[in-house]
Amino acid sequence: MDITREWLARQYQYDQISEDEDYLLTETQVLLPVSHLTGIDPDLEGSTRLQKSIEERYAGKWKSELEALPGKKPDLFTLKALETEVRFSGKLTPEISQKIQDYVYSLELPDGGYNAILGDYGESQGTYLAMKLLSDIGSPVHDTTIEFIRRHESRYGGFRPAFKITPSLKDTFYATQVLTRLDPHNPAIPAVKPWLDARMADPSLSPEDQYYLVMTYHELGESVPQAATLRNIPEQQITTYSISPDQLGDLEQVFYLLKMVKATDHPLDSAQRDSIIRKINQFQNSDGGYGYGGSDLASTYYALGSLDTLSASPDNPEACISWIEQGYAGDGGYYYRRGDQSTNFSYITPTYMSVSSLNYLHRYPGNAKTTLQWIDSSRYSDGGIQLMPEKPDTEVNDATFREKLEYTIQGLETEQILLHRTGI
Repeated sequence: MDITREWLARQYQYDQISEDEDYLLTETQVLLPVSHLTGIDPDLEGSTRLQKSIEERYAGKWKSELEALPGKKPDLFTLKALETEVRFSGKLTPEISQKIQDYVYSLELPDGGYNAILGDYGESQGTYLAMKLLSDIGSPVHDTTIEFIRRHESRYGGFRPAFKITPSLKDTFYATQVLTRLDPHNPAIPAVKPWLDARMADPSLSPEDQYYLVMTYHELGESVPQAATLRNIPEQQITTYSISPDQLGDLEQVFYLLKMVKATDHPLDSAQRDSIIRKINQFQNSDGGYGYGGSDLASTYYALGSLDTLSASPDNPEACISWIEQGYAGDGGYYYRRGDQSTNFSYITPTYMSVSSLNYLHRYPGNAKTTLQWIDSSRYSDGGIQLMPEKPDTEVNDATFREKLEYTIQGLETEQILLHRTGI
């Protein structure tokens, strides 16, 4: 405590003098409350007359900004900094507190949350800032905001972060695929197409995004706009890969490029095909796995998936099978492995990659029943699939562990492979 107090006191020394308004707001909105908590008086800790005059010059301006609310509609970061400065300067009047209360209430979103930079969705930091402002001026928090917070309470204790998840083409494809299987007349399905059309105009789509974009159009039974233009992109990249004297680049990118080529019905000529197969197999290591400077599960999965798209095999398939099987954890799941390192527990993603990789090699796990039971144990009561059956004490937080669309799709696809191939 003493050493922390000494450090805080030094923040008021001569070398901390600043005339920058943003610096003063940002720095002192933290420094003033902490100094108060530790019993530090800036007047007694070397805050200079010059520094005081600078702060006093701005104090009147900051007070005026609060009096003019909503004014320029400050975000919650700025509003909290202004309120802190004015409150600690003793200039926070009941009229200003009322202005702050009314403005904060006006920022509450329909879900009860707040957004720190005045976005259109509730999130944790903005909600905290709004509640802190209301608490500091003695105003109540609405019940809707309390309910917003409770909705993010973890079933393991504590609270999950509140944030807006950015839609992805991969998740959209899988969600559309599931919805069309369960209910082809679901009203959410037609609403996907306008969003796809907007994404089609994005020139920076990765091969993975291009693939899931095309596959979602197919899933909807819709023709792909600008299909010829979209087809040219992977064709050009595949041609470059096949004639280049260098090794292939990112195996994941090659995986999706080849899937994209297949999805757009573009046949490779035999020279292109043979060249790419040879370059993929250059990444097979002596232990049987694939990877750069050592085998890792993701590289092995992408390499085998690419070879499968080309109706090809590893140079040493038996060694590859052995390397994958060594990742079996014994509980039904598989570890993620890279070089000599592996995770301390099995979880759904490496299990999906391992079973899929063995499937590419036409090898079906002898532990299929145990793996199916392991996946079933990872299924939460709402139907979604978690990272693993039980949350470990360390290394995995609640947001990572809880059921997700990605985990659920991986679990369902793993189940489909095992049920179909083993005849269970």
